[in-house]
Amino acid sequence: MKSRFTRSIVTMIAVSMLAVAGGGAAQASGIGVELDHKALKFQVQPYQKNGQTLVQLRTVVEALGGTVTWEGEKQQVRVEIGDDSGFVRIGGPMLVVNDQTFPLSVKAELKNGATMVPVRVLEKFGVDVNWNAGKNGVELFYQGNKMMLNLALSTEVNSMDPAKAYTPDAFTLIAQTNEGLVRIDQDGYPVAGVAKAWEVSPDGKTYTFRLRPEAKWSDGSQVRAQDFEFAWKRVLDPAMSVQWAYMLMDLEGAEDFNGGKQTSDMVGVKALDDRTLEVKLKRPVPYFIEGVAHPIFYPVKMSFVDRVGLEQHGQDPDKVLSNGPFKLTEWEHEGMMKLVKNEQYWDADAVKLDAVNYTIVNELVSRHNLYAQGVLDRIQLDQQEFIDKYKSAPEYSTVAEGITHYLTFQTAKGVTRNKLVRQALTYAINTKTLAEMQGDNDAATGYVPTGITDHHGKEFREQGVDLIAQADNVMKAKSMLAEGLKQLGLSEMPSLTLLVDDSLQKRKQAEQIAADWKTQLGVEIKVEAVPFKTRLLRTQEGNYDIALMAWGLDYNDAGTFLDMWGTGESINTANYSNPKYDELITSSDATAEMDVRTSALRAAESLLMEDMPVAPLYFNNKSYLTKPYVKGLETHTFWSQYDLKHAYVEGRK
Repeated sequence: MKSRFTRSIVTMIAVSMLAVAGGGAAQASGIGVELDHKALKFQVQPYQKNGQTLVQLRTVVEALGGTVTWEGEKQQVRVEIGDDSGFVRIGGPMLVVNDQTFPLSVKAELKNGATMVPVRVLEKFGVDVNWNAGKNGVELFYQGNKMMLNLALSTEVNSMDPAKAYTPDAFTLIAQTNEGLVRIDQDGYPVAGVAKAWEVSPDGKTYTFRLRPEAKWSDGSQVRAQDFEFAWKRVLDPAMSVQWAYMLMDLEGAEDFNGGKQTSDMVGVKALDDRTLEVKLKRPVPYFIEGVAHPIFYPVKMSFVDRVGLEQHGQDPDKVLSNGPFKLTEWEHEGMMKLVKNEQYWDADAVKLDAVNYTIVNELVSRHNLYAQGVLDRIQLDQQEFIDKYKSAPEYSTVAEGITHYLTFQTAKGVTRNKLVRQALTYAINTKTLAEMQGDNDAATGYVPTGITDHHGKEFREQGVDLIAQADNVMKAKSMLAEGLKQLGLSEMPSLTLLVDDSLQKRKQAEQIAADWKTQLGVEIKVEAVPFKTRLLRTQEGNYDIALMAWGLDYNDAGTFLDMWGTGESINTANYSNPKYDELITSSDATAEMDVRTSALRAAESLLMEDMPVAPLYFNNKSYLTKPYVKGLETHTFWSQYDLKHAYVEGRK
């Protein structure tokens, strides 16, 4: 890429948010055009045609300090802005900028001797184009004068309604445009959001949130406690069938209402007045404050949903109401989305970015090319060849994903009911090699992965504490196996099967594990690859010996990984049972003191790693490339992939 001026989002121009009602004929409509807030004057006034706004090219380009040259023999106009060069042919279907070709849904044309082009042509020269419905006009911003980021989405955002969203990209964008009672800072610690303060009852079961009076929706109306009550009860409403409703099940009455046994009046969330929200829980939940930062707890304005309709809410810019740092102004489905700074946001002075442009780019190769050209400012790498290529680059970074890959052993029957056998099989696996087979991951040092906080600004996974110590214990594995078999009255290892999902990645990992067992223990293990649903069913039924599995966080707390192994838990696929472990989990759930809870959970994890009903293998990381001029972008392990509230651009060339 030649210069900063081509760092614009490469989007199809076929559909424009500058569209208005009308047929194919050109329509004069008194459209105004501003460049950096200054009105432009044209010889030939802008007009609409086929839903596109056409402007006089020379007037805009010269206002940008560029030049326009008419090449009569070719019937085309050449444009030079900074180091960028492009041309468009009268009546031609394409725009060419810096040897890249872009289709035009409305062709350039001559009108009264002036070359008229769709205004979005200017985006390819680094000009930001907005439609301001209130002014019935186009706002142009020169990128040298505008603070913006250009990012990629891997898929279409299914909805901007918190109750309907289900993809990581959807929740990430919702987190930029909306705000809950609290926010999560860079260290994973909850800080004030719409709620300026809150009190917790001595028993830890009642929370009273005080909403700040300056919190407003993007339409200028007040964010009220009633908006939270409506939103939470809406998520629990059985008629909505919200897949994330389980996250609110700690509320009094939530389970009964969601199950159709009680009315919403019995749910423990109530607006005492416009600025006071009372929340009642069934039991103390020490991590509750962190939990309400999840988008599923964001407010929703009932009158707005009623006006736009339930089905349409969250599906287009005019069907989205924001109370966060940004607001959605453009959405070309399957193509692009655009966020701009929300001036109504209560903390707007802290927001430095003017706009965030998103392009949907499904293929990593395409995202990589756009990043290399300077069109995108940040991308995620999810292919090994790119991760290996950039691991040592200064623009490369990783973020813990909050996922543990592990083996689960059948502890209720067979040879794996013996603890020494399970330990031997665990210690014999070279987890470092396994972690690097796919992605840039970390060998497991416990069951709770990196990225989970201790709710005091630090990680639960203590630095330097390795509860597995595979490298130290591998030499003991063979003797431990022999002793375990002896305790079972066996002289040799019986036939065992490792159950895995039928994917190339999982089969490769399973083959590596089996090879380690052969090398370190001298035992042969059969690998059985089956469809995901089959593996899920068989592990739930206990119809397996050893299975390769993974678990990701539901919420930012170690309990989401440890309580699953309690006696009789539905997802305890190992059929593990230890009264001491159950006691530690119960005590961690019963306390309102986070220090006490964390201590109990750490003790529970240590016991789990002693009994070894599961063999943690590695922790997932997400890999990124980020331009060095992107500053202040806060990354998260959970819910929203990042927070742009404090992001800015500095030193872009």
